[in-house]
Amino acid sequence: MIGLALAAWGGEGPSRAEKDQDQMIWSGVLVPLFGANTQDGFGLGFGGEVFTRPRWQMEGYKLKITTTLWVTTNLGYTSDWFQVDRRGDTDWLGRAGFRGWSNHAFVGVGGDRVELVQSPREVGNVVYGPFAFLGISRPVTFHDSLFAQANYKTYFVEAGPDGFLALLRPHGVDGGTYVDFTLGVEHDTTDRWPMPHRGVRAETSARVGISAMRGDHLSGLVGANAEAIGWYPVGSHLVVAGRFVVDKTVGRRPFFETDTGGGRWRDELGSEQAFSGYGRTRTRGDGMVAGMVEVRPYFFRTNHSFLDLEFHGSVFAEQGWLTQGWDAGPPLPTVGFAPEVLFQGAIQCRPFLAWGWRREPGAVRREPVSQFGISFVDPL
Repeated sequence: MIGLALAAWGGEGPSRAEKDQDQMIWSGVLVPLFGANTQDGFGLGFGGEVFTRPRWQMEGYKLKITTTLWVTTNLGYTSDWFQVDRRGDTDWLGRAGFRGWSNHAFVGVGGDRVELVQSPREVGNVVYGPFAFLGISRPVTFHDSLFAQANYKTYFVEAGPDGFLALLRPHGVDGGTYVDFTLGVEHDTTDRWPMPHRGVRAETSARVGISAMRGDHLSGLVGANAEAIGWYPVGSHLVVAGRFVVDKTVGRRPFFETDTGGGRWRDELGSEQAFSGYGRTRTRGDGMVAGMVEVRPYFFRTNHSFLDLEFHGSVFAEQGWLTQGWDAGPPLPTVGFAPEVLFQGAIQCRPFLAWGWRREPGAVRREPVSQFGISFVDPL
C-alpha cells in the first residue's frame, strides 16, 4: 500500500503558563492508501492517526488513535480495524476489527511451505470474522514493566475444493473461536517513541490459548516469546538497529492464528515487520526465530510548530525460520528499503519495498519476489 497525507492539524510553541497548566494539543493525519500484491490484488482505502500530548512535550504522545479501512477492487480482501494506544502511569493498547477474504491464500504451515512460489491451489478459500485484543502494561521500576494481554478471533471458513486448505485440513479448517492470554515483562531504555535514537527494548512472555473449533472438541496450547531490540547512534545522522525474536507454541493452534507472532505487539507475519518479503496469510508457523538489522540515516527536520516533519531512510535485512512442530525448515531471508517520515514527533509513515526468496516445487534455486506496502511502524 502507498499513501499521501491529505490532512494534518495541530501546533506546538509552548509557553511557561501553558506548560504549568499542562494544556493538551491534538494532531493527526489522514492517508489515502492504494497498493497491490500477489495474494490480494489491487486495493484502495485510507488510514488515519490522531494523537494528543501536553503542549510542552515535543515528541511522543499520551494517546494515539489509529484506524484503517481497506478493500481490494475485486472485493477479495477487506481489513477494517480501530486501535487505541494510551501511554501514562499505566499503558493500554486495544484493537478491534474485521478481516475477510473471498480468495484467502493458504499454502501450509512452516518454512518448507512458505518458500514455495504461489500456486492456484493455495487460493480460493473464504475466511472472515472479527478479532480483538486488549493489553495493559504497568511499570514496576523506571525501566521495567509487567504486561498482560487477551487476544480473541472468531473466523468463518469455507475451504476451496481441491485446494491446500481442503487437502491438508489444518486445525480450524471449519472455522471457530480462538482466545489466548499473555503475561510478560518488558525492559525499555529507549530515549523516545516512536523511532528511538538509542536504547534497548526487550521482553519475554508466556501465553495459554484455547480453541473451540466447529466440529471439534476444546483444545489448548502453551507458548513462549522472547524479543530484544537495540538502537545505537553512529554520529549525529545515522542509527543502526537490530532485533532478535524467538516465538514457539506447543499444542493445537488454528491455522488462522499461525500468521501472528506472540509478545506484546502481536505482529502479523509477512505483512510489515517480520518476514515482510513473503506476504500476509501465506506466511505461517507455530514458531519462529528471526534476526533483523536496520540502518536508518537521518536527512533533515522542518522543526515547524504547525508542520514538524522528520525525514529518514531505512535499509533492512532479516534472516528467519518458521517452524512446523520442531522442524525449522529452510532459511527465509528478507531485504528491503523505505523512506520514513515522522510527523509531529508522533506518527510514522513508511512506504516500503521488500523481497523474499521463493522456489518452484522440486526446484533448488530460489528467486526474489517483491512485496510493497505502507506501514505506520518501523521494520523492527
